[in-house]
Amino acid sequence: MIRSAHKKVEYGDFQTPLELAERVCQQLIKLGVIPDVIIEPTCGTGNFIEATSRLFQSAKKIIGGEVNQQYIQETRTKKQFIQDERIELQYADFFQFDWLSLINCLNGNILVLGNFPWVTNSQQGSIGGKNLPKKNNFQNSNGLDAITGKSNFDISEWMLIQVIRWLQGRDAYLAMLCKVSVSRKILSYIHTKNLNLAYCATYRIDTKKYFDATFDATVEACLLFCKFDSNSKNYFCNVFNSLESLEHHQIGYRNNLLIRDVDFFEKLSQFYSVDSKTKWRSGIKHDCSKIMEFRKIGNTFVNGIGEAVDLEETYLFPLLKGSDVA
Repeated sequence: MIRSAHKKVEYGDFQTPLELAERVCQQLIKLGVIPDVIIEPTCGTGNFIEATSRLFQSAKKIIGGEVNQQYIQETRTKKQFIQDERIELQYADFFQFDWLSLINCLNGNILVLGNFPWVTNSQQGSIGGKNLPKKNNFQNSNGLDAITGKSNFDISEWMLIQVIRWLQGRDAYLAMLCKVSVSRKILSYIHTKNLNLAYCATYRIDTKKYFDATFDATVEACLLFCKFDSNSKNYFCNVFNSLESLEHHQIGYRNNLLIRDVDFFEKLSQFYSVDSKTKWRSGIKHDCSKIMEFRKIGNTFVNGIGEAVDLEETYLFPLLKGSDVA
């Protein structure tokens, strides 16, 4: 049981429910996505392949790759897959298969979609997992960062970066379920490397609703959607609370800084100056701790400089400093 659980984590074997796969495809249709070729590099039991087969009737080819031979055999027997001649299923280890050569042989708009493993490099190491790329300093971390904490990364982040590299210089789409934190790192990577990006959006996903109890449903997840062309460099991302939501805020870059809400930043831009000598302080509570923190001695509240202060208890909040925990 432990071994199978480890394998489930190692290969990200948390199958995307057909209901969610269909919702993702429906959202892509709303976004005007009309692919000629659809690729799912880690198709598992084929729910995304089945959903795209039904909902993207104009697609000329649907390609699924999977490292689990048993899943391939089981999927090929499904009625939908037997009847749809556009579907091609093949054994493919994501980290060994030559995806770029395959894509270079394809014509038209390409859509790469799916759900890559949500495991980190360090988690793979802790369970002895081998389903990960050959280790290298792909983020170009410096010094100790390269061999300590900052060298840890989500496997899906590395995989998404590979896909983005494949799709550069062509009309293509990326639609991938991933952690919210990974989606932000992907935008940062595209900006840092000055890569092409026509449009980007994320849609929050309810993991508790769609994934079973063995999945870490506390992780904030989303659908990451990217549209690529041969020349656009639009380094922003529209952030939606759900696949159904129309309201959103936009994250993007200003003065080479990633801003959480661009519209809000613009409204307050008069307070921002690149060369300002005025520093905004976020440590006021810390600086005023001797005045703002109290200890109750008997029935009296005393602050850090020994002043007795008359306060109403309903306005007090318990405080435990991080240094006290340490």
